Amino acid sequence: MRKLILRLTVTLVTLTIGLMLSGVFKHLRRQPPQEPCPVPSPQTEILDTTEADNEYPETLGLQPYEIEWFIDDHPSAKLSRLWERLKIKPSHPEINGDFACYSRCSAEIFNYDLDNEPGDEILLRVGDEFAPIWRYLVFKQSQDDGWKMLGSIDVWDKYEPARHIVLQNQGKPYLILTQLAAYGSGIALYENHIYEVNKNALRELMSYPGSGYLASEPALRFNTHVLSCEVKKGRTSANVEYVFEYSSEVGETKVILFSKRQKAMLTTAKGGVDITSRHQSEDADYESDTLNFIDSMTGSDFLKYNYSELLKLAARGNSEQRRWLKEYLQSSDSGAQKRQLLAALAK
Repeated sequence: MRKLILRLTVTLVTLTIGLMLSGVFKHLRRQPPQEPCPVPSPQTEILDTTEADNEYPETLGLQPYEIEWFIDDHPSAKLSRLWERLKIKPSHPEINGDFACYSRCSAEIFNYDLDNEPGDEILLRVGDEFAPIWRYLVFKQSQDDGWKMLGSIDVWDKYEPARHIVLQNQGKPYLILTQLAAYGSGIALYENHIYEVNKNALRELMSYPGSGYLASEPALRFNTHVLSCEVKKGRTSANVEYVFEYSSEVGETKVILFSKRQKAMLTTAKGGVDITSRHQSEDADYESDTLNFIDSMTGSDFLKYNYSELLKLAARGNSEQRRWLKEYLQSSDSGAQKRQLLAALAK
């Protein structure tokens, strides 16, 4: 009897659980299917690839750091509006139109004391490695903590970025820029331009041949070092040391023949620059005496003005230097210097 009651109890419990589960499943089947949770799609950023916004914006100021930032951030920028706002006009004959970069425009800031007053000035250089013109802007800090542009300089340099130095002489700073003055087949001539900066303006004081190369026979390469500069009674004087180096090809070897140093005092005068050479010997020095050596020195001039150096080659030069001198003299015009040098070679 007990087994029968137990079986009936288990059967009733199983039936009850089955009916309950069946009701739940029916309820679930009647529910509408749920849409899957939406996945947010990524936002597509639309980039404007046009260069219309590369014009210097009217909303941007004219402070040197703003100009540097914009140009470095927009290397192919159009800068004509910037120059208009700064009231800058081309100052070099090689600029036929407006100063512009090609495709890799860059700006660089240099901080110098250019006026010998408290606070540094800013020298902002703008240029393109593929373009031959570089533009310098000189800024002075104003009383309202802004910057005032004192002037601009356009520098021509076909082969390399423009160069500049600041010379301190007796507490007075001078800005010196180097630019290409002449170039062609076997010739390159650079000029140094000296500028004075005061609280109101930028003023050029002097220009003179600064460095260069002439592929003559022998080839001439020269450079300069400015030793001092001063302005008295409206006239500028610069004490300059020239370094001249002559070389030639002997066979397939480049041979340095000799080098020499020569000091010259350059003084501004009406129509140009006066030269007073400070010779280290009694011999005259054609190069720094005339500053026209790039296109005017003849073979007889070379023998005359470099006789002491050539005599040393004849007496104490190495075999390649003496070989060059002998061949050079054989092709030169007759004269006292030639005969004396040939006699020295024969010893």
